[in-house]
Amino acid sequence: MIPDVLDQPRPYPGPVISLYLNRDGLPSAPRIRELLKSIRASAAQASHEDAMSIRADSEAVEQLATKLDRTAAASVGIFACGAVGVMEVVELSEPVWDVAVVDTVPYLRPLRAVAETGPVAVAVVERGRAWVFSVDQGSIDKLADIEEQLSHPKNPDEGLKRNYGGWHGYAERRARAHAGAKTQRHFQEAARLISELDEKHRFGYVVVGGHSETIDHFVDYLHPSIHSRLAGTFTADPRTLDRGQVRSMAEELVAEHRAAKELEAIDDLMNRAGSGHRAALGLASVLFAANLHAVDHLVIAGSYAKTGTECPACGWLARNEDQCSACGDATDRRDDNIGAVIERVIADGATTHHARVASRLDADGIGATLRFPVPHGT
Repeated sequence: MIPDVLDQPRPYPGPVISLYLNRDGLPSAPRIRELLKSIRASAAQASHEDAMSIRADSEAVEQLATKLDRTAAASVGIFACGAVGVMEVVELSEPVWDVAVVDTVPYLRPLRAVAETGPVAVAVVERGRAWVFSVDQGSIDKLADIEEQLSHPKNPDEGLKRNYGGWHGYAERRARAHAGAKTQRHFQEAARLISELDEKHRFGYVVVGGHSETIDHFVDYLHPSIHSRLAGTFTADPRTLDRGQVRSMAEELVAEHRAAKELEAIDDLMNRAGSGHRAALGLASVLFAANLHAVDHLVIAGSYAKTGTECPACGWLARNEDQCSACGDATDRRDDNIGAVIERVIADGATTHHARVASRLDADGIGATLRFPVPHGT
């Protein structure tokens, strides 16, 4: 997901256009043209060389419209910088917000907002058979279909019938015990297969479907590393499910799971902030903590954005300073200072998350848990 444009030296030797567009079925050309209006207008205030680069890159981005109309991705990010020969389209698995920015560095915030979780593994199981699917960016692929024929304990070639009887039921009990052992082995094999597939596909979440009694038994066989990513289960008759239903169930369960986890994390952040326990709430407090490299986990409410300034000499972030309060140098204006905060804390080894659910964080817009207390902002 991280674009090759990040491998270029920063700041860039010329202007970088970053444009994000949701793919919602509407034609891309008029929307790209509208987003580029402000970019083209900025060329009037740029040097002759930069202005020529902005105009050329804008034309190149606009010419991508037909190609973008054919993509199946939920959204795309486009990065263009003629000074270093960069023109890159990154397909994203989730919707972001339409925006275009020109700067000396790529604007990565919408890209960072997309959860980099990998595809979803869906195991549909029943006694004797299991199907494993991968759901990714709205598509679904079958990865495996395993089947084990339950057999008569004395005659492996004869299928075991549900009502098979014997001497005072003794043979039937033996048959059912044998069937239970084979079902156990089948579940173990299916769980092992999911672990093997995970090594190749790096699943972000796992979903299990089937009859309720089957699900309850099967999830116990999942490896702990797989079980920790279990987003939920659904009950259905495996024999009547189609791929569209499997995909819809998986996407719905993952969305619900992520929303619940977001609310849980936000509640923890708000409680920490309320008790003064290593937390910053609100932009002023978060900026101060970020400048001190104290942020451990940053949480942003949706597309909350604020303008601000950044010092190119020492990196000090502020709400609005023409002159850096830390070193005295002139500052650079940032249209979205939240993006600069995100890049700063990631460079410090912190994690970030854009919350998509309405929550108590909406009033403040941004908050963070901290590695250590700071003089103020906690």
